[in-house]
Amino acid sequence: MPKASFYNHFASKEAFGAEVMDACFDRNEGKLRDFCAIKMSRPVKLEAYFDERIEAFREAVFTKGCLLGNLSAEPTRACRFPA
Repeated sequence: MPKASFYNHFASKEAFGAEVMDACFDRNEGKLRDFCAIKMSRPVKLEAYFDERIEAFREAVFTKGCLLGNLSAEPTRACRFPA
């Protein structure tokens, strides 16, 4: 995507990152809510949720990495130390 097109849609890389994180949290919150609705003990629900996430990573052959981990490693102006 050309830089001009990117900045036509987002004010900054940080704004884009915030949008991506919101979408990721929204998607995963829905999955977590689905597991919370299941009639079983809390520890079993939690284990089932993580089993599902592990299987999703296996199906992706771990090629996509962790979106939030990748974003957290991205430097931003706000995090840079003065020279």
